[in-house]
Amino acid sequence: MKKFLIFAAAFFAATMISCQQEPVAPADPEEDVFFPETIIATTGDNDTKAGMDRYYDDGTSSYKYRHHWESGDVIYVYKGTTRNTYNCTNAATGEFTLDGSKEVTGLGTSYAQYCAIFNSMEGLIEPGRSYGGSDNEIRVGSANFPTSSELLYTSTSVTPGYGNIMAACSDDGTYYRFTSLVGWLKLQLKGPKTVQSLTLNADYSHPIGHTIDVTFPTSGTDIGVPVYNDVMDEDAIASLTVTLDKPVALNLSTATDFYIALPPLTRPLTAGITIDFSDGSSTILTSSKTITITANAVTPMAAIEAGVITSSFTNGLGFNVALKNYVTGADDKTYTSEDNLIKGIELSLGEASPTVTTCNLAKGPSYAPIYASFNDGTGIVTLHTAAHRVTLDHDCRSMFQSMQELESIDLLSQVELSQVGIGSGTTGVKDMFRGCAKLTGVDLSKMDFSQLTTCNSMFYGCSSLASIDVSTMNTQYVTEFTSMFTNCSSLVSIDISNFQTERARYFNQMFKGCSALETLELGAHFFQNGKGSYDYNDGIRSLQEFVSGCTSLESLHLTAGPYGSMLHYSPYGADWALICYGCTALTSFVNEIGGYTSDFQGAFDGCVNLETVDLGTSLQDFTGPWNFKSMFRNCRKLRTLKTARVAFVPLYSAAGAENDNNKYFFQNTCADSAGLDLYVNSASVATALAYYYNATMSADGFVTVHLP
Repeated sequence: MKKFLIFAAAFFAATMISCQQEPVAPADPEEDVFFPETIIATTGDNDTKAGMDRYYDDGTSSYKYRHHWESGDVIYVYKGTTRNTYNCTNAATGEFTLDGSKEVTGLGTSYAQYCAIFNSMEGLIEPGRSYGGSDNEIRVGSANFPTSSELLYTSTSVTPGYGNIMAACSDDGTYYRFTSLVGWLKLQLKGPKTVQSLTLNADYSHPIGHTIDVTFPTSGTDIGVPVYNDVMDEDAIASLTVTLDKPVALNLSTATDFYIALPPLTRPLTAGITIDFSDGSSTILTSSKTITITANAVTPMAAIEAGVITSSFTNGLGFNVALKNYVTGADDKTYTSEDNLIKGIELSLGEASPTVTTCNLAKGPSYAPIYASFNDGTGIVTLHTAAHRVTLDHDCRSMFQSMQELESIDLLSQVELSQVGIGSGTTGVKDMFRGCAKLTGVDLSKMDFSQLTTCNSMFYGCSSLASIDVSTMNTQYVTEFTSMFTNCSSLVSIDISNFQTERARYFNQMFKGCSALETLELGAHFFQNGKGSYDYNDGIRSLQEFVSGCTSLESLHLTAGPYGSMLHYSPYGADWALICYGCTALTSFVNEIGGYTSDFQGAFDGCVNLETVDLGTSLQDFTGPWNFKSMFRNCRKLRTLKTARVAFVPLYSAAGAENDNNKYFFQNTCADSAGLDLYVNSASVATALAYYYNATMSADGFVTVHLP
């Protein structure tokens, strides 16, 4: 992060000296003032030479015990009317060595004690006139100013805090304990422009212009520790302008830190803070704010974007239709129309379109235009805008739907973090990339999904999508994942373990037809929805065809959190029909979800290599309408079936009377295995399953029943 230090030492001339005050006589020029050859300087417990050492780098206190001095630091010591200069010769011990002296004239004061000030920039601090008749004061910031409206400042890009203003005093001139006199106002700015000056705008009743009055005690337990106060000047102006000695270019993505050094104060900035740019423009950061500056501390202000032009895309459906109409020259294209012309979409930020086209994809006239141009040779659409930041609309449904030749979408990696789903019901990203058959990758990191309620068909038919990072998707409010990745036939692996499913009811066809899918990472507690989680949303309604047609998937483990369960809504349970239909590589299936199910039709039909099925200890069938037709048909290698809590009551009650709801239950099951190890909760259930095993299998075999 870039950092710039501004010693805006809003230190104005002191004009409040009373006409009744008796002038203080200067010291006797003949007085012999003894200055030691070396001095030792330390700081208070909460003070540092570089006052922001504690804020260095990551903002922690890890640098708190760094030494306070560095070679080249300079301390100025005053005694009588003489000012001596000491240079740091041993940073570790705080030792400074005498390096010249000079007589300070015209101050109207003589210092009885040894009074010291520190600043690494010579000339920034000079002692002022005595105030209130005391001969133990230094007026910081007023000595060399002809008028109170002048301002002494400097700026630097070195580590913030170097050049901290501190003061100390000593009886013998040898040992000094410094305390900080200033704090910092921190401004964080982002933008495309170059900063020329900063102005703090107060008012005449609470002016910013002032000096620091440092009083050195002559006796008592606090001797050696100066006391300082704000001193208002009668004609102090109501604003403080810091003109940078070198303009500072801002950055759009990374904030630049500006530190303005100020004496301790609390001031209302009634007109805000004005930023003047090198191009002559300006902006006000805030209309009103009160700042409190504490010595040796930082007062931060929120990061501000200065001079940034923003825009927003129209909604997804409008984007789709407008872009296709423009590229094809037609006026009757709809979002369902296939388009074979667009191969790529790029976004050019901060650069207005060289020519204004008829296709403006901005949300409305209050936003900076986003004009499209099309290269019919490459198939690339370029979107031009003078805006520096562009967001997506809340409703992104069908935004790229049916763009059959689309291979890349550059604009999604450049948009500002955009929240989708608000104000668009359950359709925030529905069909957003549906039918993009040649799309190989999508960057979702700039999309905020925290308000999204459905992901239905988001990537339906993206048959070239080999992998996708969905780790940034916040699905806390999503109730439906229906067909989210259906027919993504090139998808090899995907990790959705970060998905929040506390409100999700529908997972049907989520990965249907993902024929290349080998790894599906659900995590330890993927299915969360169930009674006890949310009163109004008490379970999963459908896992129908969840992974049907995933012919490369070798194992599936349905993990559940403490509340994950199937929905029991009378007279039905949840739907498991065809959940793993046609998963020809599947060898094992394990379920941890409890609750009620009513439809197992074709659940494992065609899983020719399936060896183990564990339906879990709490999954139950419902006594109402039910369907077990073809549940294990063609599971030729099935060897182990665990159904500890599944009663299969309808199946048992219909034993000997095969009907359309239980037909083909075990047809061709175990044809290539030696038989079936059956783990059930009662002998009657075992009898029912054994009956259908023996009645419908096509090969010889046997059932071994394992009861609790």
